Amino acid sequence: MMAHSTFLTVATEFSAKGRGYAMSLVAFCFMGGGGIGTAIGGTIVVAYGYNILFLIFGVGLLAIMVGAILSKSSFKTYIIEK
Repeated sequence: MMAHSTFLTVATEFSAKGRGYAMSLVAFCFMGGGGIGTAIGGTIVVAYGYNILFLIFGVGLLAIMVGAILSKSSFKTYIIEK
């Protein structure tokens, strides 16, 4: 949910011709993912409880973060000297 505004900002930066398609795709993925995620999350909560749901969510978020860092070569650490 917190990434929604970031995705919308990125989608609106596309060219004028592709902006409508980009916004539609972001909205579709956001709403579809919310529905699918709620259904899967509800099933996990009923079967295993909230602790397992949060554990799965945390591991998934960590995996996405590591994947993004490894796949994006422009993520660099800069030391600012004064």
